[in-house]
Amino acid sequence: MMLFLQPDENVTWLAPYAYTIVLLGFGFALFRIFENWYAARYDRPFYRHYFVFRKLPKEQVSLLEKELDFYNLLNRREKRQFQHRIVTFVSEKKFVGREGLVVTDR
Repeated sequence: MMLFLQPDENVTWLAPYAYTIVLLGFGFALFRIFENWYAARYDRPFYRHYFVFRKLPKEQVSLLEKELDFYNLLNRREKRQFQHRIVTFVSEKKFVGREGLVVTDR
């Protein structure tokens, strides 16, 4: 039992681990500062735009173009982002019709 209670005098092996933890924390803090600066400067997040965008089927894109005036005002990049957000939203939510209402794309 006394073996576990004695302090270890030779703890130099911990130094590389401690340095690594400190450097990772410092790097993370710098990344967060850079990310906030980038978002403020370019009005968009730094990393979110590097994901692969999911696309809507052509029938649903034509429905957006016919039914939403807002969609037609967007530029090409914003349309891709909007479509990706719609696909993500629809895949995460479950739509249930009530009182005989049938849920369709319209």
